Amino acid sequence: MSALTAVGALVFTALSLQATRDQIEIAERGQVTDRYSKAVEQLAHPRFEVRLGAVHALEQIARDSEAHRVPVVSVLTSFIRGERHVTTGGGPACEVEEFYDVGSARHDVHAALTAVGRLDGGRAVDLSLSCLDSALLPGARLRCANLDGSSLRQASLIGADLRGASLAGARLDAAESLGPDGAGAVLRGASLAGARLSRATLRNAVLEAVDLAGADLTDAVLAGADLDGANLAGAYVRGADFSGATVDFAAALRAGAIDDYPPAPQACGP
Repeated sequence: MSALTAVGALVFTALSLQATRDQIEIAERGQVTDRYSKAVEQLAHPRFEVRLGAVHALEQIARDSEAHRVPVVSVLTSFIRGERHVTTGGGPACEVEEFYDVGSARHDVHAALTAVGRLDGGRAVDLSLSCLDSALLPGARLRCANLDGSSLRQASLIGADLRGASLAGARLDAAESLGPDGAGAVLRGASLAGARLSRATLRNAVLEAVDLAGADLTDAVLAGADLDGANLAGAYVRGADFSGATVDFAAALRAGAIDDYPPAPQACGP
């Protein structure tokens, strides 16, 4: 009888411990959900430092809870695109919400892009029609990102990973309203191997030592761009405007640049 009692006590204890663990897990899930909801709300705060804190909080939540990883990436992507977006009409290239502090916006947008790059594991991210003018994005992980139609005028993408990214119709040229020196986007040392840059505007862009191997540059505008040391092996350059650019076009063709249109793009994976 005592043995049965002991067994019963052990079973009861085990069940009690499991119930306790279940309660703790439910409580923790509830806490994570509360943190997530609060951080999402703070992304709409008019003060950039609050938005910046919300971005960092969401990244930590995604690390703490695998179930929240995809929703966090989706929210951060919407944040990047939602407040600063390219207009599709005849208005200015970028339209910004009135409360948005443009002078400091680069910091939270940069943080959001960095977080997405760290969390998304290289999967394609839709950032099309995003306004990232003057954004400071050194080392940004934007592999396979969809940046079609986005405005990155005078953006700094030094060392950025844009392999397989799509920037069809993107604006990366200089704009007088963005600085008196007229310098274009800085992508020095960036990797754009296989990037789709058809019809992209990179006027006066700094593309020194950029890897453009296999990139689609058909009908792209690179007038005045600095392509010193750029790798154009296998790049498609039919119709591209290199007028005034620092590039030995003949040498590029000898190195393997292709004066033709590219085949249909393949699916971009991680």
